[in-house]
Amino acid sequence: MFYTKITKWKSLVESVVGVRISAGGIVDIVPHDVALAWMRDGLELFKEQNLG
Repeated sequence: MFYTKITKWKSLVESVVGVRISAGGIVDIVPHDVALAWMRDGLELFKEQNLG
């Protein structure tokens, strides 16, 4: 799901519009290792799509 949402932004980026990535959406009840893994996955996907 995350990947399909990110790829929708690709055409916008290719049309010379900047895309800003902000809030991560992690709450304090999420275990630290899970939060870090989620952020790593997100950053990798953003990097693959040349976002942020």
